[in-house]
Amino acid sequence: MTQPARTPPPAAAVQSHPVQDGLTLYWGDAAAVATRARSAVGRRQAALFLYRPGEAPGGSGAMQAGSVAALADATGGGFAVGVLVWGRALTDLAADERTPGLLPVHEAIARRAATLPQPLTPAVRLAIESIRRCPFFGPVRQWALAARAHDLLVEFLAQAPGALPSSRALPPGVDARLAEAARLLETDLANPPTLAALARQAGLSETSLKRGFRRQFGQTVFGRLRARRMLRARALLESGDCTVLEAATRVGYSNPSNFAAAFRREFGLNPKQFQLAARR
Repeated sequence: MTQPARTPPPAAAVQSHPVQDGLTLYWGDAAAVATRARSAVGRRQAALFLYRPGEAPGGSGAMQAGSVAALADATGGGFAVGVLVWGRALTDLAADERTPGLLPVHEAIARRAATLPQPLTPAVRLAIESIRRCPFFGPVRQWALAARAHDLLVEFLAQAPGALPSSRALPPGVDARLAEAARLLETDLANPPTLAALARQAGLSETSLKRGFRRQFGQTVFGRLRARRMLRARALLESGDCTVLEAATRVGYSNPSNFAAAFRREFGLNPKQFQLAARR
């Protein structure tokens, strides 16, 4: 029995932002992202980097890259972010022979195929959320979206097979202890345990905790704590239930200047400016 053709999603299901000549950021319905990307380049050679957070129950999220046609034909629904590269930008990318993570991308484009899916890293998830909930306007919005598009590309190439020296698998049981360490770290953002206390509570040595944490989560222990603090602070400011000082205190910053500097590094805007933009 012939299956009915799938109705394409409406154009409003996807948003776009031109980052530079030959590089455009898309986000919204995954099928619409792929369709818009294919329409933008036509028959020209192009690469599409597609990031899907996997928000369905049990979904873990994945990222792929390759020819636009291959990804467009295989993409279903759900939210996704895509970075389309073509023209001079693709030529420059193809000329880079010193970044090992580009090899599977080049091969996929040549074969008009897609790379194997890779799991999303915490940095990719943070970039996706920053794009989806970007509260900025005007030039600041343009800078923020462009920065996140570049973050996504760099993170993909850093995680692609062959991009980093392969390391031995973690010993049995260590991955579960690292997961417990991550949970403990986020239990009380205002009063997190010291590195020594965290290692002891998770049943690891400090060395194993630091090395394993970076390997498993792609972040240092402090980097993960800082990222979670900033996400929580942003949610508090968006809710309108906290002043900037209250949000800073709730995530463990006693010095408002240090909090503002950390927030600005993470999101490109001072917390007070962010709060005012979120209320509009």
